[in-house]
Amino acid sequence: MVRKFQLVLIIAGVLGLALIGPFSASAENNSGSELNAPVSAQAAATGQSVATVGGHVRLVAIIKPGGGVLRSLGVSQVTNPSTGVYCIKPSGPFDVTKVVASVTPEDQYSSGHSLLAYFAATNFTCPAKTLEVHTYDLAGSLNNYVAFTIIVP
Repeated sequence: MVRKFQLVLIIAGVLGLALIGPFSASAENNSGSELNAPVSAQAAATGQSVATVGGHVRLVAIIKPGGGVLRSLGVSQVTNPSTGVYCIKPSGPFDVTKVVASVTPEDQYSSGHSLLAYFAATNFTCPAKTLEVHTYDLAGSLNNYVAFTIIVP
């Protein structure tokens, strides 16, 4: 296996191909959207994203199975209205329909293995002005045994 990989690298080098390099993506410009806000001069000068300049995040939390909050910033309430569904009410004044949340299963407080957590960009179960997260096991069943972290930059 290693030899095949080395051969691919040699061929790529001979042909002048770059297998690894910077990637860029562009999004359509949605004027007025929080997601497409211009990068600040400080962020551009230092190569940081807007979210990391000054350590600013709008919401961050570790949510335990069943909806208990272990640590949080910017969270006023977490509910677990049905198996594997969590509704997170932010304490800050921002439009939850315009954010992109990053959700990751948390290992120490979860029960089991091969667990998943997903941010639902559209609320299916939770009330308006909340963020919705679904937790699953690898078999695809909604699961209340998953702890997770959530961050909204």
